[in-house]
Amino acid sequence: MKERVTQTHSKPLWLLVFLFAILGIVLFYGLRPGKGLATLYFLSKDNSSYIAEKRNIPFSGTPEERAQALFDEILLGPQSRNASPLFKGPARLASILDRGGRLHADIRLSSLSDLAVDIDIVKKALAKSLERSLPGAGTLELYVNGAHIPNGLPGL
Repeated sequence: MKERVTQTHSKPLWLLVFLFAILGIVLFYGLRPGKGLATLYFLSKDNSSYIAEKRNIPFSGTPEERAQALFDEILLGPQSRNASPLFKGPARLASILDRGGRLHADIRLSSLSDLAVDIDIVKKALAKSLERSLPGAGTLELYVNGAHIPNGLPGL
């Protein structure tokens, strides 16, 4: 009777387990939205300076979707007692488009009196939040109720 000598080939099995582990990690983390630490800028209580707040925001998808998540958080207002919101009344993001290195955001207000401060201060707070939280998102082009705001609102 002859004895059979068998050799175990652990190297291919080890490689297969490694590849399945990598695949599992990619599927687990790749299919879940990523959370990013965002810096949002609001106004101090006396409207004399900006106050930064850090928040975890689920950033995923297109540049527009990531910017929309950021703007939605800003429109919810500050969580700090030392900060005040950018708008006195209700505000909502009507649309956001990424075109040629410019991010066009249209904010709808029921009245222009819902602005807490001058529109240039609001625009700067939004631009700082965008620049700090989504680098490379582009230059902010702000619209209020469909009207482009290059530098302030006419008549205010």
